[in-house]
Amino acid sequence: MAINGNKARYEGLRSIAFGTIGTGYTQIGTNFSNPVRILIVTNATNQGLFFSYDGMTDNSWIPASSAPRIINYCANSAGAVGLLEHPMQTGVFVKYVTNAPTSGAVYIETIYADN
Repeated sequence: MAINGNKARYEGLRSIAFGTIGTGYTQIGTNFSNPVRILIVTNATNQGLFFSYDGMTDNSWIPASSAPRIINYCANSAGAVGLLEHPMQTGVFVKYVTNAPTSGAVYIETIYADN
């Protein structure tokens, strides 16, 4: 058990199949039900894809079939207010720019803290 009593918890795996990814941003699964401490994004398609955390802005590009992108928001504290987290009721969005993927899927894994 952690000193402050928090335990790592996982939301259900979110995914989107290659045929659903378009030239405009599409959300991958549902909004987060909890503030996310660790976000894991896996592009298992055969094309590089753009990712957004607000559904409008190009925030990340992840190459085809690359290693998972792990975003550890709470690796360092954000000051006196606590740990940095990806807000609940938000999500991850994906699009392609040049070539549509023809195989694979994108996966989103989330880890949050709970007492």
